[in-house]
Amino acid sequence: MMANAHLLDRPVLLVDDTNATRYATRRMLTANGMEVIEAVTGEEALRLASGCDAVVLDVNLPDLDGFEVCRRLRADPATQSLPVLHLSAQHMQDSDKVVGLEAGGDAYLTHPVGAGVLVATINALVRARKAERAQMSLRAQLASVIDSAPVAIAVFNAAGELTLGNDAFRDYAGSLSVEQRALPEFLSASFHAVRGGSGPLRGTATLERPGRPTAFMEWRVGLVDEESVVVVLADRTVEHTLGLERESLLARERAARSEAETAYQTKDAFLALVSHELRNPLNTISMWSSMLQRPDARVHLGQGLTAIERSAHLQARLLGDLLDVARASSGKLTVTTTPTDFAAVLRDVVASVDEMAAQRQISIEADIDIPYAVLGDAPRLHQIAWNLLSNAIKFSEPGGVVKVTLADEDGHAVLSVHDDGVGFDPDDATLLFERFRQAAHSRPSSAGGLGLGLSIVRELVLLHGGTVTAWSPGLGQGARFDVRIPLTHAHADEQATASPAALSARDILVIEDEVETRRLMKLAFEEHGATVRDVGSAELALNLLGERRFDLIVSDVGLPFMDGFSLMQTLRRTDGPNRDTPAIAVTAYARDTDVERSREAGFDAHVSKPVDIAGLLRRVATLLSERGGA
Repeated sequence: MMANAHLLDRPVLLVDDTNATRYATRRMLTANGMEVIEAVTGEEALRLASGCDAVVLDVNLPDLDGFEVCRRLRADPATQSLPVLHLSAQHMQDSDKVVGLEAGGDAYLTHPVGAGVLVATINALVRARKAERAQMSLRAQLASVIDSAPVAIAVFNAAGELTLGNDAFRDYAGSLSVEQRALPEFLSASFHAVRGGSGPLRGTATLERPGRPTAFMEWRVGLVDEESVVVVLADRTVEHTLGLERESLLARERAARSEAETAYQTKDAFLALVSHELRNPLNTISMWSSMLQRPDARVHLGQGLTAIERSAHLQARLLGDLLDVARASSGKLTVTTTPTDFAAVLRDVVASVDEMAAQRQISIEADIDIPYAVLGDAPRLHQIAWNLLSNAIKFSEPGGVVKVTLADEDGHAVLSVHDDGVGFDPDDATLLFERFRQAAHSRPSSAGGLGLGLSIVRELVLLHGGTVTAWSPGLGQGARFDVRIPLTHAHADEQATASPAALSARDILVIEDEVETRRLMKLAFEEHGATVRDVGSAELALNLLGERRFDLIVSDVGLPFMDGFSLMQTLRRTDGPNRDTPAIAVTAYARDTDVERSREAGFDAHVSKPVDIAGLLRRVATLLSERGGA
């Protein structure tokens, strides 16, 4: 799906002199269908602004600062109503934000900012401007109608018969039925009241006319003499209708502003949470790294390395959740399904959370022995189950029990995760699966996390053709999550893994510009009997690859000067000893498009950073086994 359909008819002007932030912002905008024009100076921005629908403006520019650019835009009639969003890469003080708003800016955001927040903010500003222009147009139309619409004037005698009327009134009278051509019913009581000495009367009424729309009339009745009264009718149908439309526009504008304010608040709260959750594992890694450098640290070596590894895995999961949410928001979250034993996946998940449960003194009771084959993506099924089990553990009190069952119900494999923890208000059940939202008052803040796990579970379950539901009797009474995925009659693939012994006596070339990563990969391969050559650039790698034959190439993608994609394309085109040598891409780029790009460049497999050494060894061994000793 398209993330956030935009409201712009013309391009967005993006003003930023920093290439990296300008590139990142442009990517977010164009990914949401917006056309973007770029400027790197204030003067350039002033020249281009009149052809755009909105301006995203950095504060720090090389010639004019963003505030001065904003003032000049507001001083120019051609751009004075143009929405201006200040977007700064630096954390600014409130006083700076006040200056920006007083200079004419409409909103203020700081990097890093999510694409959803940025696009929603621009849409809200454009929507507000359109509403303002619509109001101005309505006022102009209303003035034109009032100036040009003739007022109907008529005089009636004591019998209620028309004795005098202007063209406008005759037009109304001609549209009335025969029965209505005497004094209209809605004026009869007023006529008698005026003749009785009550003075002029006024009011409004609707006028039904056969074959024509109902008219909304404003009327006034005054005494002409003892035998007659004057009636003045003004057709207020247009004003009445426009008033309703104006109220509707104002209501939509208020809703848009409220949406933007909510987006600001959500963005601020989420960024603060992301910062907190990412800093926690970094803090652990940093502290243990410092401690293990002390001369007397050997006694703590095992404990420290375990803590560092656990924190690194936690941070990788947090970053993975953020990437998955981004993919889901842009409709790019995908699964690759094959017949898979769901029970085998669950047993692996239970084993992986065992240490977490033990630390919190939580018991896990699992009934997952019977194999159930589903069409599933094994890593994604693992992610679904891990998120549910880790949630159940986090939200259970010490001494609690988490029950995990897998059963066959109506042709579906049903995974149930039941805890006796804090539970939640039943009214909050649907909120639990929304991105960035949790039933906060139902869950302890100490549990941690970004509030993304359950939303990712929902997206992944839907991609498997299944459903996920949450249930709780109430606060303090535990919770149950049920995942239903259709069963398949196909046989589940055996998850066979080649032994790292397949590396013995193999010649491997490692290409990685980051020294520590290269050293660790070389050490890991050599410990399993491989002969390893390592280089830090594509140029050195091509020289070696032209001289001798290797059994395997392991290359980083983000190499200096010539990246790994170009290296592999060059190698595959060259008629040399390693043209067909199997190759693995090791990269921090983990999107589905990056995996596809790796394969198109000539890589046979793709491993994402941070590198899990055990997983890398298995992948290398499997690839070597598949290539039959190549």
